[in-house]
Amino acid sequence: MVRFFPGADWEGQFRSESTAISTLEWKHFVGTQLLFGAPGPQQIRSIHLPCTGRRFVQAQFVRMKLSQANGANIRAWAAEGPDPCVLGFAAVRQHPMWGKLGRRNVLDLFFHPTASQVSRHLLDTVLQDNRGPLECYCDSGAEHKIALLKESHFKEYRIPSTFHCTGNGKSSDLLVMANEN
Repeated sequence: MVRFFPGADWEGQFRSESTAISTLEWKHFVGTQLLFGAPGPQQIRSIHLPCTGRRFVQAQFVRMKLSQANGANIRAWAAEGPDPCVLGFAAVRQHPMWGKLGRRNVLDLFFHPTASQVSRHLLDTVLQDNRGPLECYCDSGAEHKIALLKESHFKEYRIPSTFHCTGNGKSSDLLVMANEN
């Protein structure tokens, strides 16, 4: 069972002047749990772990790292702040539902709203490492993430409004942002 405490200073955990982007390692475990457990407006946090909404993903993180160790084609990065803080997370893998039938790999891109300054550096690192087309899922209200992807030549595709992400009592449409690299 996971309990979140309303008075906790989550915002302060994600303020950092310096960041480094590195390949996701076991040492990032605690920081990713804080990142995915932190409050924030974005509901879609990771398709690959999977994580929608505010929650910890211990078992999913372990499975991902074990899959990588066993040769699965999953590339993942962390934007590191002061230990153990992880300010952002990105991963690229084939779509879990479509597998090899999918046209594009899926990009997970999630960063804490107070750490949006690291998002450009994190996305640039991912794009330098990836040669094929990508798609990225976004809440329609994730304005910074959508603008960042558009600046990097991703185009917006809307999923019919019957698909909704709910959080904080609000609904938002699901967007698919795709590039054709």
